[in-house]
Amino acid sequence: MRGRKPKPTKLKIMAGKPGHRPLPKHEPEPVGKAEMPAWLSADAQKVWAELAPEAITLGTLTSYDVSQFAMLCTEEAAYRKDPAGTPTTAKTLIKGLYAEFGKGPSSRSRIQVKPPVNPIDAEKRAFGLA
Repeated sequence: MRGRKPKPTKLKIMAGKPGHRPLPKHEPEPVGKAEMPAWLSADAQKVWAELAPEAITLGTLTSYDVSQFAMLCTEEAAYRKDPAGTPTTAKTLIKGLYAEFGKGPSSRSRIQVKPPVNPIDAEKRAFGLA
């Protein structure tokens, strides 16, 4: 496959479909909860505990993405231990993985999350009371 990697559909939806292109119709929907792998090191587990809740809430971390997210946590833990000794290739990998999960300044700027609608407020608006 040539060209850019496609942006994850969840990120397209959160960004408000800026390209106005149709979304994929038959994309597989992951089932199951994203759970931390038991084989992660203690340091990587701390990174997982810090980063995973937000990624799960955003919908960018699913049961399909556990291995890739575990790789991010492992690399981030190694970087936190020795930032100066981390090779440039590892730093590039970390940056790319953060972008995959919608983290980081440039990735975050492309995401627009609408606040949840309070059902009572929606009802008031429907009847012209708000």
